Amino acid sequence: MKRQFTIPHPLARNILRGLSGSLDNHFDIEKALLKIDKKTSKYNAKQALTILRTSPVYNKNTLTRHFNYRVPKKLVEIVEYNVQEIIQLIHLNNEDLYKCLIIVLDIYKNIQKKEFKEAIDACLRLIDNKGVSLVLYRLMMYLKNRLEYIPEYNIYTTVIDGIFEKIQIGNIRNINDGVRQIINDRADYFSICSKIKTANINDYSKRILLCFINHSPQDQEDFTKNLNAHLSYSLIDALLYLNLAKRMAFHTENGTLPNNVQGILNEIASLDINLTYYNDTPEDSLDLSFYREAYLLIEQNDCLKYKTVHASFFNLPDSTFRIKTSYETKVIKEYFGDLKGIASIRHNDTENYTINLSKFDIKTCSLFENTSAFDYLLNLLDGNLINNENDEVIFIKLMSRTRDIASLCLPEYIETIKNNSKNLEVKLISLCLLTASSLGDDDDADFELRKVFQNLCEKKHNGNILETLKSFYEISPAITDYFLISFDEIFISRLFNIDVRPNQALSIRAELFDWYGEKTGEKKYNDRAKNTRIDIQINKHRQHIDDSRIYAEPARVIQWITDNINNQLALQFDNIDKLVKPKLQLDWNSLTSSLNPENSIGIAISNSYNEFVNNKIYGINSYLGRRIRHGTAKGTGVEEVKALALKTKYESLLQDSYFTDEWEKWLEIYISSFDELIDEYFHIKSDKKKKGLLSPSIDNDEKYIIANALINTLYKSYLKIDNVVMAPVLITDYCWRLIDGDLARARQHILKVKSSVSVFNIKEQNRLTNRRLAQIFSNEVNALTEEKFTMVCSWFNKPSYATQSADISLLFKVVVEEIKTQNPKFSPEINDENQIQMLTGGHYFAIYDALTVIIKNIAEHGNNNGLITLKYGVIQPKNNNDMKTLSIQITSESISHDKYLASKGSIKEKICSDNISDANITEGNSGIKKLKSMEFDKLIHNLKYEFQDSIINPLIKAIFAIELDY
Repeated sequence: MKRQFTIPHPLARNILRGLSGSLDNHFDIEKALLKIDKKTSKYNAKQALTILRTSPVYNKNTLTRHFNYRVPKKLVEIVEYNVQEIIQLIHLNNEDLYKCLIIVLDIYKNIQKKEFKEAIDACLRLIDNKGVSLVLYRLMMYLKNRLEYIPEYNIYTTVIDGIFEKIQIGNIRNINDGVRQIINDRADYFSICSKIKTANINDYSKRILLCFINHSPQDQEDFTKNLNAHLSYSLIDALLYLNLAKRMAFHTENGTLPNNVQGILNEIASLDINLTYYNDTPEDSLDLSFYREAYLLIEQNDCLKYKTVHASFFNLPDSTFRIKTSYETKVIKEYFGDLKGIASIRHNDTENYTINLSKFDIKTCSLFENTSAFDYLLNLLDGNLINNENDEVIFIKLMSRTRDIASLCLPEYIETIKNNSKNLEVKLISLCLLTASSLGDDDDADFELRKVFQNLCEKKHNGNILETLKSFYEISPAITDYFLISFDEIFISRLFNIDVRPNQALSIRAELFDWYGEKTGEKKYNDRAKNTRIDIQINKHRQHIDDSRIYAEPARVIQWITDNINNQLALQFDNIDKLVKPKLQLDWNSLTSSLNPENSIGIAISNSYNEFVNNKIYGINSYLGRRIRHGTAKGTGVEEVKALALKTKYESLLQDSYFTDEWEKWLEIYISSFDELIDEYFHIKSDKKKKGLLSPSIDNDEKYIIANALINTLYKSYLKIDNVVMAPVLITDYCWRLIDGDLARARQHILKVKSSVSVFNIKEQNRLTNRRLAQIFSNEVNALTEEKFTMVCSWFNKPSYATQSADISLLFKVVVEEIKTQNPKFSPEINDENQIQMLTGGHYFAIYDALTVIIKNIAEHGNNNGLITLKYGVIQPKNNNDMKTLSIQITSESISHDKYLASKGSIKEKICSDNISDANITEGNSGIKKLKSMEFDKLIHNLKYEFQDSIINPLIKAIFAIELDY
């Protein structure tokens, strides 16, 4: 018989009775509980909460029940039950719990046997028995995630989505969004872990998610809060979490579970995990996939042991010290106990990978298990992994057979490896790991990295950077990948012992990209090399003078976004419900309060803008410091004004003591105003520089509008072309729009300072000995200060070449000149009478590629000395849903009529063919297939050729278009 709970306090009873008409409003229920807690006592609030969870009167309340037909609206954190109280609740509800656990056992057995229909039917039975719970969600998510790898069973994923909708899984969206990312192989595991840990979520959802990452409680307090978090979802989940702690030998208060319930739990725990679910997972990552999903099936001993062993090592270092339970110590020793030194970790390739549930196996482990083994040994030996030359060789090899070492391992242990080894390669790898773990903020490590690299480069490769990287690739491809990202033109130009001139750094980097792209087969590196060379060529022909003060290097910003943001955007855009209209509006003040895809995109945009503004090498911050604060600000504003009084014609004024006193007082105020601007205002806003004029955050209404426009532009682009290739250019362009308001406010502040200090005027004119000369002097001073403040004000404007851009005529000229160097006989006459049409990075790279193909074809098959005519123009859309297009036409001549007919036939045949699979293999940068491939990838549109069949001067016209989003 179930116990009846009562509330002794009359006010608490009245508040609870008043909820009978508001059971569908979880906000009112939460407010009532908080009111009871505040006006009466914790005890009354707890009794009220228990009644809400158990009484038939409140069966339809949407906030909290022990047993649910649907997901609670919120996991309230108002009062806390102790362990004994929860055990008591379990005993009081033994019968209902037993019924639900019987069904949970059936689901586990169905999953083990791959009986998918039966498993889903059992899930529906559990729902009918008021068993909507975290365990139901976990089991269904496991099925859904695994079935996506088995095409013939994809139909069941749709059924599961329907069940989720039925139980209103969106009620607690944070849990659903977080878990989807934790188990998604495409999502970076450590990024989502960090995001969850720092999320500002104001209910128990965050605790639930943290259990998915690390299921071991920190201490008794942490355990009790986690237990209450699970209770807030359902009593079934509280039971399962309590049993999880008992299985892990975590110290819990005395108390046993009902025998019938414990028997079912033991039977679930003893079921073997069916690892054939991972047969279709890439072999080298199947164990990481299993680890990410292990908490979904944590009731099984196999999953608990695997999760426990590896969570101790494959997690970001935690500053909080905790003592492992006897269970943790036991299973870790059983798993890794045979490891004695670095040689006992897999350092050679293997053909067969398996998930090793019980014990580490050097022959079959993949990157994930090998990484845990590395971290285990590193901690066991306090970093003293290297004791001889053979250990050094193994350490180098391990860098390509482990993952995420820089994030996982304590820096002091990596420092120990560096200091214990005399091998330059080992030192270099250690320094790479240290600079990566510090996110580039360790100047000492960065300096030492350059020093060791130069030493290695000079000693073994005669100062050749590419040859050094080639040799490193043979021993450690993974570290080579890190080198390639880190060795930007700044790094290369600072290799002072190697003869690298600053203007060579970009070319060297392009050469490195090209080699690595060919070596790895990853086209993105070849594209990066090509784009770098395009910028070099365009800048040669552009011949602009870089006299701007406020600037951010677009190529570097774009590259950072490509490396750090693109994958995040693709993943999150993919997670957005496609049924929702593509109109996203974010609350930019509370991005960390939710883990939904929209907020994750917002965080990615915020990080991009922060990088654009704050980066000290290529961001606004760099140029604000170099060109304004430490450059010419004070000199521009002050020096000429100070020198004015020293002119010969004003010598007599300086003999007047009253004039001199007034001038020196005004000059002191004037100079101090510039000192204050430089010291306090000409900075990026931060905790240290609160008056900084430029903010690295999206922090006002004007920026919110611009940032929302950016997100919608990105999303529409993603829906249209199914990738995020345009994202880096679009984000960089919008970053300038975001900073524009700050620049305007900076100019206003400068003008405000000017209005208060720039006018020199002596009030008591009758005290002057030469009033007329003093007036002339004052006029000259005031004209000069006006000029100086206007000049300083102009520095806070967006430069005209702020984004990567070029006009089509310039691109055309660059391509022609480049092909001339490849084909000395190519010397055409150019006809270009077009108006300038500026293009941004993503567009002009595509046009450059298309022009290269077309002009190269002309050089190879047309008249090398003939006329080439360039014509282009913008075509306005016919309706609002279409985009503007830029149509480009290149007309060329043939050597003869026969050559013309041959070219015409060949072009028509290829333009009609759908075979473009080898476009980038057999034809390189030339050929119609390449253009067709670009059209297929939606980089260009409306590709066609037209022919003018004249006997005397037949012409071939190549036509293509690009879509403009501005």
